[in-house]
Amino acid sequence: MAESNNAPTISVLSEGCVSDILSNTSPRDACRAASISKEFNLAADSDAVWDRFLPPDHREVIARAVSPVVFDSKKQLYHRLSESYILLGRGYLVGILRNVWWLDIHGQIASVMLSRKTTYVAYLVYRITRDSWGLSEPGKTIVSFGGVRNETSNVYFQDASFFLSGFR
Repeated sequence: MAESNNAPTISVLSEGCVSDILSNTSPRDACRAASISKEFNLAADSDAVWDRFLPPDHREVIARAVSPVVFDSKKQLYHRLSESYILLGRGYLVGILRNVWWLDIHGQIASVMLSRKTTYVAYLVYRITRDSWGLSEPGKTIVSFGGVRNETSNVYFQDASFFLSGFR
């Protein structure tokens, strides 16, 4: 039996239909599908697809950002949110530690401010003076959330090789 050349192909699907299909995949799959054809490329770049990959409260997150979040498309917004950070608030604690044997830093954030399925990071920004010492000793970090405690040992403020490099 001979095959028919009149069999339907995927290229007969409308851009809207392809967008619906791609929005039920993953961002990675949508990017891969863009190489299938011009129609798939248009659908894979559409806001309809990338809106489904954004957290439901992305508008509120952007509204709370300290710096403006600039984007031309939902795809670009997705990548901005995925590959960088958005500072939602500023909490400064400035101090000069002259003679310290123990350092505890505590902070908290209301969990209602957090979006589901989103990765968050916290940074400790510090500057070391030329006359500092003892920072090559290991410490630890502890992060708790919802009763789950994550502890990391052997955290250093400064690598011991820093002192051997002739800084002093």
